[in-house]
Amino acid sequence: MSGTTADARKGRKNGANGIGLCRSEQMSFKPARILKLRQFILGSDKQAEEALHDLLQFQRKDYEGIYKEMGGLPVTVRLLDPPLHKFLPSLNEEVVLIGLAKQLGFTIHELKEKVRTMQEVNSMIGLRGCRLGVTRPLLVEMQVRAILEAALNSLDDDIDAMPDIMVPLVGTFEEFHHQRKLIESVANKVFKEHNRRTCSFKIGTMIEVPRPALITDEIAAAKDGGTEFFSFGSNYLNQKTARLYSRDDASRIVRHSVSLSARLAAAHASVENTQE
Repeated sequence: MSGTTADARKGRKNGANGIGLCRSEQMSFKPARILKLRQFILGSDKQAEEALHDLLQFQRKDYEGIYKEMGGLPVTVRLLDPPLHKFLPSLNEEVVLIGLAKQLGFTIHELKEKVRTMQEVNSMIGLRGCRLGVTRPLLVEMQVRAILEAALNSLDDDIDAMPDIMVPLVGTFEEFHHQRKLIESVANKVFKEHNRRTCSFKIGTMIEVPRPALITDEIAAAKDGGTEFFSFGSNYLNQKTARLYSRDDASRIVRHSVSLSARLAAAHASVENTQE
């Protein structure tokens, strides 16, 4: 698991032979970048466009650094996964909010209302993962362009960049198919702009909740534009399968569930012994 050039360097020193999960959100929390991401999320169409232009420069440089550190080893990049409100300031961060309001041309009250409306109670199943790509396709377009342009630049420097693109948190074949078509469209534009130069890459997805785990054969239907690889997000998959609200609930809830299961099993065994 990686998300920055420093992570990639550390991984190589420890013997990593590739990156199976490059978390693109990790590079977005640096101060200059998160300001631009907040501008994209909260600003006008023009402000969002300007923010994406700057984010593209940041991310392209990040991926070039990661490819260089990995030296030709495979790198699987997961597109932005967390819900957008995770990148916004808390309503208690008054100084940050004042500065952001000034940057975007809002009153502090207007900004707080925008931030408040984006809050989610259970962000595990809210507006996140591939749903961001469906509702905010420009965000996916920027990320895919950064990934592929960085790969082409790396190839120019004799670095055999090997990127794969992972669509996060799909629930249906239609969601994955939508994102795959968008990724392929951006790739075609990038390769055309670079005089038909290309790089090889695969498009896959991460299985993180039970529903897609039950229809992997449908999501993998290549003739219909299915996935070329799967990754499994065991944290969320286990939590949702076990009906947990979040990983923080495990120690509090699972202990009681296991105890109850043991008591029920003992009671069942007692009834069977009595019947004999």
